[in-house]
Amino acid sequence: MDFAAQVAVLVTPGAWAYHEALPEEQQVDLEAAAAVLGSDPRLVAAYLLDVVAAHARSQAASAPAALKRMRVEGEIEIERFAPGSSLAADADAWAALAGGLRAGVAAEKRRAARAMSRSVPVEVAW
Repeated sequence: MDFAAQVAVLVTPGAWAYHEALPEEQQVDLEAAAAVLGSDPRLVAAYLLDVVAAHARSQAASAPAALKRMRVEGEIEIERFAPGSSLAADADAWAALAGGLRAGVAAEKRRAARAMSRSVPVEVAW
């Protein structure tokens, strides 16, 4: 499986589709990100998730409030609700996934570091 496909699987289909729908100048350059962050696709996926989450949050925040009109007993009631709430929820989920990916990489590095450190008995004569 090539690197881009690995990243696409790690970020989930929704985040990948959101990323692909962004203008090209706002999309993550996977090769450049790998050169800076390392060749672990989890780190590149986490970065991509951060980018799409930030974009989704800004879109949700700038969306105008929606109105819902209802007629109850002859009177009109107006209810306002945030239309970007599902987009904000997606952004939160993507940010959480990014944190989980980074935590997995960090835990793996700690395990590898512990495995490399060895204790050797040393005799000390006084």
